[in-house]
Amino acid sequence: MRPRTALIRLGVDIGEFTDPAGAVERAGEAERLGYDYVLAASTEGGLDAWALLSWTTARTERIGLVAAGLDVAEIRPAVLARAAGSLDVLGKGRVTLELRPGPAAAEAVTVLRRMWDTSQRRVHHDGAFRLAGAEPGPLPAHDVRIWIGGDDPNAVKVAADAADGWRAGVPGQDSRQLARTMQLLAKALAEAGRDERELDRVVTLPDTVGAQDVETLASLVTEHGVTTFVLRIDERSPADALERFAREVAPRLNEAAQHAMTEGRFSPVPMRRAEVRAQRVPGIDYDGLPANLAATAVEPGDLLYPTTRSTYLRGGAPGLVLRPQTVDDVVDAVAFAHRHRHVPLGIRSGGHGISGRSTNDGGLVIDLGALNAIEVLDEDRRLVRIGPGARWRDVARALQPYGWALGSGDYGGVGVGGLATSGGIGYLSRKHGLTIDHLQAVDMVLADGSTVRASHAENPELFWAVRGAGAGFGIVTGFEFTVDEVSDVGWANRGFWGADPADFLLKLGQGAPRGP
Repeated sequence: MRPRTALIRLGVDIGEFTDPAGAVERAGEAERLGYDYVLAASTEGGLDAWALLSWTTARTERIGLVAAGLDVAEIRPAVLARAAGSLDVLGKGRVTLELRPGPAAAEAVTVLRRMWDTSQRRVHHDGAFRLAGAEPGPLPAHDVRIWIGGDDPNAVKVAADAADGWRAGVPGQDSRQLARTMQLLAKALAEAGRDERELDRVVTLPDTVGAQDVETLASLVTEHGVTTFVLRIDERSPADALERFAREVAPRLNEAAQHAMTEGRFSPVPMRRAEVRAQRVPGIDYDGLPANLAATAVEPGDLLYPTTRSTYLRGGAPGLVLRPQTVDDVVDAVAFAHRHRHVPLGIRSGGHGISGRSTNDGGLVIDLGALNAIEVLDEDRRLVRIGPGARWRDVARALQPYGWALGSGDYGGVGVGGLATSGGIGYLSRKHGLTIDHLQAVDMVLADGSTVRASHAENPELFWAVRGAGAGFGIVTGFEFTVDEVSDVGWANRGFWGADPADFLLKLGQGAPRGP
């Protein structure tokens, strides 16, 4: 397994396989080895790329999915946008598109991006791909990057002008010719007024590549900023081709990337396009964001910004939304916020707080939505652990098979973190008490970045504070609750007619305490 800090990204091209099961098996192996992408292109008389990638999506969890060699003369960009957006939602943000460099490829890139922008109600476009009020969407789960594949000057120009990446299309081609193409790419980027680090630069390699090729490949990284190497394999490839490349070649390329990064020719995460960077808020050190946070962060101008800027009840315009995936990421997010005490900070689990403190204008938001695991720790004690980003509907669904429940407000879309540190009044409260009455322990990240555990026995004063005012003492990354045995619950609306509203409300208030 490659380290999480690896700079060079690795891919495997399975488009030449004739056996779909074998192709998907290799994709799974690549994921286990820490590869970043699996590529597939439809071939004449061969497997369909979308079908193959859909199967791969279902059989993998993390690896990126690249639909390669797409011809917009055969599949219209508006249709392609819907297919890619759908697969990205199903795959939880893993899709990349690679287009062939046809005469309208640059226009197709524009149409794709506009079709994914669900902040507009209708899309109108004149040109080769005319749209007369098309409904945009679905919104992808992440900013889908668009590559251009091909070695000819037109491919290079389209990539430099409009795309997010460029891939050399011929595996094992002469390194000197490849270097010359890279020089053309750098020149075209400069003419387009773009930073070289905005573009993924991808090189395809044959399955025969090995340690003997490291020096040549490393020069592509240090001299031309290549970010990604893709190994093309099929049924005839050596069984250990993926493992050997990851073990023998990738570490040396990672060293070369480290050197290139110090010279400003390499970015550990793709740099945003200039039009997106132009919307950044002064005073926030975007370039100083750790790579693990930058990979999922959302900033003004990003595709997902309209869906992350505001909360359920409040509008906002934060300068940066951090979306940590692990507790270590939360520690890094707190350290980043510590360096930005001059801007507002909001902590968000579900974003349903009436105060609106989980968003702001021009500041930082730490969104804990990805920390949403629900786990039964001890069935005999009815002890469960719940992440702050889980929604209460998911908690209810997870507990129901055991005949358990936990009082949790009155709406399933509310996030656990905010309610569980504030009180928690819901339908079960009269019989089972508040949500915080069931809290047994928490894991937290404090303002100084330290991680602590608080319970009745450990840090009891902090534990007392968390149950009701936890948002002011740190970020809870895990809650442990004892839950109740609850039988099936009937629910119905009950309506009253009160000719005298004041008298009715008075009597209702007097009778409510005597209710069940």
